[in-house]
Amino acid sequence: MVKADPASKAREPMASRIVRELTEAILTGRLGSGARLEETLIAEHFGASRTPVREALRELSALGLVEMAPHRGASVARIDDEVLLDRFEAMAELEAVAGRLAALRITPEAAQGLIAEVEAAASLVEADDREGFRAHNRAFHNAIYEATGNQTLIRAIRQVRMSVAVFRARQFDLARRLESSHAEHREIAAAIAAGDAVKAADLLRHHLLIVRKAAAQHLRQTRIAPL
Repeated sequence: MVKADPASKAREPMASRIVRELTEAILTGRLGSGARLEETLIAEHFGASRTPVREALRELSALGLVEMAPHRGASVARIDDEVLLDRFEAMAELEAVAGRLAALRITPEAAQGLIAEVEAAASLVEADDREGFRAHNRAFHNAIYEATGNQTLIRAIRQVRMSVAVFRARQFDLARRLESSHAEHREIAAAIAAGDAVKAADLLRHHLLIVRKAAAQHLRQTRIAPL
């Protein structure tokens, strides 16, 4: 990923910067579930007025990362088991649609790139490089989304995906999940490249339901509240 240069960051609207940095803090666990998000403190941290802070918190609330309560302000969203599993179920169906459309619409060049992405990740599995594999996982799924050519679908997927991002990342802390996820990616890429829309949809749905199961297992093992 190309890092933004200081000049481009300087041109970034303050509300967008706050959204970006708070999202990163939430998804990496630096801001835990239920953590209070005080407007004044956030404004001081960013050297901003409270107006862009409020705008950012509203956007994060729309993404499902922040809860806004009257007279209590904002806090990092709490997600219980039932809500988490519901979101993964929705994610599975959205990804199935993406897989079907990608298989029908992907270009030969993009198909080659998808397969190359999967093959390159083999070294990450061998090295047990979890952070590297997390980056591969994002790149793999994003390539499928882009291949659909459907921006409405892509936005819907990314919104739900954002709300479960912490758990998607934590699945790779489970024993042998890197190996199994990589094998699933290889099958999915092959089906999409072959233009097999039905198989691609079925494989992606199954893949996300496995992720759902892995997330639930991780939650039971750690009892760390999501987000």
